Amino acid sequence: MNDLSTHINNRTNKKVGKVVLLLRNALEQHPESEKLWDLYLELYTRQKVSELDAVSTFSDATRFHPHSICIWKRYVVWCGWNAMNHVKESTVIVWLERLQMVAPMAIKCLASSQTRPRSEELSATISELVIYFWNCLWAVHGARAQPANSTSFVPSLLAHMRACLLAKSVQALSDKMASFKPDMEAVELGEKELDCKWHVRKWALAGLVLPHHLLCISQAFLCCLVTRQFVSWHVVDRVFAALHSRVSCQAVYFIDIDNVDEPVTLEPFALTAVHSIYGGMLEALNGQTWGDMTAAYDKQLADDSRALCLASIDTTIAQLRRQQPRVLEKRSIKREELFWNFYRTT
Repeated sequence: MNDLSTHINNRTNKKVGKVVLLLRNALEQHPESEKLWDLYLELYTRQKVSELDAVSTFSDATRFHPHSICIWKRYVVWCGWNAMNHVKESTVIVWLERLQMVAPMAIKCLASSQTRPRSEELSATISELVIYFWNCLWAVHGARAQPANSTSFVPSLLAHMRACLLAKSVQALSDKMASFKPDMEAVELGEKELDCKWHVRKWALAGLVLPHHLLCISQAFLCCLVTRQFVSWHVVDRVFAALHSRVSCQAVYFIDIDNVDEPVTLEPFALTAVHSIYGGMLEALNGQTWGDMTAAYDKQLADDSRALCLASIDTTIAQLRRQQPRVLEKRSIKREELFWNFYRTT
């Protein structure tokens, strides 16, 4: 299998079509082979295929392997790539609707896996799918928003992202992910919506992913809330790489508003959100009440995640203080306040 992979990965190979046919014949005999499906889908999606044929092929793959991480990732990324790279508006809409159906389905199927406690790979994959899904929505709808409604698109998507974060069940999360429409009524996130403490332990995502992965998801939302745009793709790539590395090796991510295209007016309630999310993360880490993940999340992992969260607080608030000193001083949101309110040593 390894030799075959090396051979066909050469993009100049003119016999890919024959290899695809060979793999298809092999799958008819061995549909239970996940490796065969993964290799087949890798090559199959390089070809020019119709949406109906591709959907049928992916449906067959996920039917035989409903909990396959690699197959679901290929399906979601394939939908997202088509949504972001087509020019024709009607085609983009079709692919985006497909993505909004497939991504929640992937998370539901992976979440129902019998792998308990949650594995690092499964947790990282679900986190990656959530961030990738948000990034695709932002890239597609944001690029196509007309000047007249671009100001309403941003708060609508932010409200949608927040609703996903606050979902209390996997089904609710799936429904929220599939429900976003670019022309939905804008809902501004104000002081009242963000002033209360976020109980991250009650989020549906808290039952699916490990705490240090949940921190990455929360940071992506905070970045959008503060900068009013999604993090750039090269940053997202680094986040994806960090999701699959050891906690102690993960890079600290902070809200970088230096590279924002437009001048940023930092709303005071955004600082409240920083306080609420980071504080809630520390509170949850201190309590270590992570459901069925507790057995896999030992003291060292909890300590590493807590250190990562505190380091993220330091870098984020230092950045905000440098960019918006007057607003930050007025709000009195300090790292020490977060530390003493939510961080308790045992």
